[in-house]
Amino acid sequence: MDETCGATPRDWMPSERTRKAIEEARRVSERMERENEASGVMATFSAVLPSIATAIRIHGDSGMRIQLDIDDSYVAEVLKLVAWRECELEVTVRPVPK
Repeated sequence: MDETCGATPRDWMPSERTRKAIEEARRVSERMERENEASGVMATFSAVLPSIATAIRIHGDSGMRIQLDIDDSYVAEVLKLVAWRECELEVTVRPVPK
């Protein structure tokens, strides 16, 4: 980092309050993930965002829509989503290292 700009590592570090909130959110998320795994209420599969302009659509006040391409080998996991069509879902997306 260029020292002439006056920024120090503390300038871009989250505050203690923010760090505590992040850690609490992480604990809650991990607890929910463990509970869901234990109850079998979870669908896990790999997917890619297709390279099309409409893969992520923004709909003004009504939110967004994301389109995913999913390999046939995950059909059993993806079919779980059919039963949850009227449910609110918690979605976590992580890139997979190549």
